[in-house]
Amino acid sequence: PASVLAGEWWRTITAQFLHASLSHLMFNMLAVYFLCPFVERALGRWKTLFAYLMSGALANVGIVLLAAWGVR
Repeated sequence: PASVLAGEWWRTITAQFLHASLSHLMFNMLAVYFLCPFVERALGRWKTLFAYLMSGALANVGIVLLAAWGVR
């Protein structure tokens, strides 16, 4: 969060592609494999991609804001 607050805004996007462990990565891939077909049918390919990218970026922005407010 400190790096983002110092102006490295791209970290809010790139952080969603980093994973804490192999199991974390595998569970994320499993969730995308099972959930994305339903979402893609409902929204379409490009809106699904947009929703995926925005949800990750906004989650990371939320983490930065919570850290800035001192919430642990």
